[in-house]
Amino acid sequence: MIEQRETVKLVERLLLETSRTFALTIPLLPQPLRHEVGVGYLLFRILDTLEDGDLWPCSKRQEAIAEFARFLRSGSEAEIEAALGRWQEQPPVSHAGYLRLLSGADQVLAELRGFPASSRTVIIEHLERTASGMMKFLKAMDEGGKLVLAGLEALRQYCYAVAGIVGEMLTELFVEADAGLLGVRRDLSVAAPLFGEGLQLVNVLKDARSDSQEGRQYLPHGLPRRVVLDLAREDLRTAGRYVRLLEDHGRSKGNRGVVGFCALPVLLATANLDLLENGPSDAKLGRAEVLSLASGLRSRLQSGESAIPSLSSL
Repeated sequence: MIEQRETVKLVERLLLETSRTFALTIPLLPQPLRHEVGVGYLLFRILDTLEDGDLWPCSKRQEAIAEFARFLRSGSEAEIEAALGRWQEQPPVSHAGYLRLLSGADQVLAELRGFPASSRTVIIEHLERTASGMMKFLKAMDEGGKLVLAGLEALRQYCYAVAGIVGEMLTELFVEADAGLLGVRRDLSVAAPLFGEGLQLVNVLKDARSDSQEGRQYLPHGLPRRVVLDLAREDLRTAGRYVRLLEDHGRSKGNRGVVGFCALPVLLATANLDLLENGPSDAKLGRAEVLSLASGLRSRLQSGESAIPSLSSL
């Protein structure tokens, strides 16, 4: 029991060090969903770290992603420790939090293997799909490690690989945890990848300058920025409808927590999109604005109001 509590603490600490938004939202979820989503997020974050490893050549990133994907289903402790040792000896990134995540990857994997078969299978299958998508885009990089997306469809495919699949995984976990959602499973599943796409498009827009400096051109040349802004806005409205479906049909005791978990990223992304449309091209929400939106959401959840007051405001 003590060892299990320590693992839970490790997961929570790593979330704080690697994600601002998810560290705020995951605690809203009921257990055991909270722990499953936390572990799932960290595993996706490990893949992101290997993909974004700008200190490694593309070939090494591909090898590491393939190796980690194999560890999801198999691999001895010795094999995993050896791989982590190599990654720590020559790290892919300089971010301290991500490096600590890589050093604890064996414990996160061990936690995944202890999950019930149903949730473990859902998480692994979606991680494998994301790994496959990441490999595709890494292979498209030039010898210098520069990625340039060719058009809107390529941008949407990238957003699906790194964020839309996450939305699909979460939807399956939500439905598994709440039988009340079975009747709207199809509607949730249709909206889920667009939900992820909307969040990722906002990230692409606000990080375009820094990504370009690091050799990643996610905003295709010649594609009007207005097109990406409008698509992000449309996707976030779909995300708002996804949240309303959870509100209207969820029957589990922890439903309000699931609603809050999904609503906060929508509210934050919408507020950031407003800044991007009306201010600098790399505008980002400040900490005070994030905390204010989180506080307002918490109050609405506690009073039984709708998490997203008006879909027309999105």
